[in-house]
Amino acid sequence: MESDAFIPPMKEERRLTIYEKEILEGFSEKLIHSIVELLRSTRPDKGETLLLQMARYLAVQQSLEKGILLTLDPFFKEIRVVELTDEERDGAGVASLQKDLVKQRTQRRDAFFREKQHPEIAYSLMETSRARSWELSKLTDTHSTVRILQKATLPSCPGVVSFTFSAPHKENLQEADAALKQELSDLQSRREELYGYNLVWRNCATELIRSLNSAFQDPESGRTALGGWLEPYNGLLFIPFLFYDQTFSAYSLQDEQFIQARRLRNLDRLYEQENDLWVWLRESNTLTSTIYESRSKDTPFLFFTDDSLFLRPVQGLFNVTYAALHGVAGVVSIPFDGGAGLNQAVRGVFYSLPELTFGNIRKGSYAIGEKNVGDPN
Repeated sequence: MESDAFIPPMKEERRLTIYEKEILEGFSEKLIHSIVELLRSTRPDKGETLLLQMARYLAVQQSLEKGILLTLDPFFKEIRVVELTDEERDGAGVASLQKDLVKQRTQRRDAFFREKQHPEIAYSLMETSRARSWELSKLTDTHSTVRILQKATLPSCPGVVSFTFSAPHKENLQEADAALKQELSDLQSRREELYGYNLVWRNCATELIRSLNSAFQDPESGRTALGGWLEPYNGLLFIPFLFYDQTFSAYSLQDEQFIQARRLRNLDRLYEQENDLWVWLRESNTLTSTIYESRSKDTPFLFFTDDSLFLRPVQGLFNVTYAALHGVAGVVSIPFDGGAGLNQAVRGVFYSLPELTFGNIRKGSYAIGEKNVGDPN
């Protein structure tokens, strides 16, 4: 970008402080974000704004590189120009005006570096005030014309704006790649540590126990308050119905409340509104259900069995077969998905096996915030 596109530093202006450089670096990041968003935008009128943001980015980069404040020249091409007489140029009026402009320039510079909510507006005001002060400071015995900028305007003069990034060294790229991979690995390990699921050691039952135990400083205080104490790794407490039975013998329970699964609650509402047989036929399977949408994390299955005890083994057999067929497809797709489809199919068979003996694990999963039947739009 050509140097005459910038308003240069004036003799009264200080160099950038460390704090001001940090603010400018942050503003530079905002400009980059704005540029990227504009490049993605499909608006037909984005061109002028895009060029302005690119030019401002270059001005900020030049400022950081040189340690002095540089801003764009906001005087437009057809701006009004006034020629002063020698008396006007050397008179007290111009000197007083210049003093006021220097004061305003300093105030708006300080205001920009303090602004948190709307730095773009503060930067534009600083841009304009620097231009006015600079324009008046150019008056000499041989230069007596002044461009009049009556209000804050955006820089719009034509010029060449190039926007290139220097290619990083190969060694730097390799170091950055290694650092990012390590950071990703650490985050994945941390996520697994905090939220990982294990059928035996970390499932809904074990985490309920851990959550309850965390409310007490030690087991003794827990026994005093609850009448007993359970540990998530004791016996077969990871099995939900055994955990349910153990709570009655371990704790001094005063009340029991039963909360239906989401699907069953929605089914009850549909039964009130439509024919029972039609609702059951439609909602009993994943292909025609209106209250369940298949999700990528769900294992493959065909029938819901949580509301049909006597038909459960038959439906379970269909579910096992359905998951096994997905397993065949999963074998074929191993080169493309790395075995993800096969893994889902195996898990589908596993979750369907209890249904063959009248058991039930699967309830289906639902998105947070997903509407229930009867909820207002």
